[in-house]
Amino acid sequence: MWPAPEAWQALSEQEREKKRGKATVALYGLGVHSVIDHLGELGTCLADISLRQLKGEKP
Repeated sequence: MWPAPEAWQALSEQEREKKRGKATVALYGLGVHSVIDHLGELGTCLADISLRQLKGEKP
């Protein structure tokens, strides 16, 4: 279950980074190829996926 935005903001930066790190590791463990923290990173992520596909990878 995801915390409400207010609960997330109430956490210290250190607590948020710890939770973000755990979530990222869990997602990679499930087989995802890329993880972004916010939509501002989406363009870079999609460009990376496209480049990897051009190299013959199957991300």
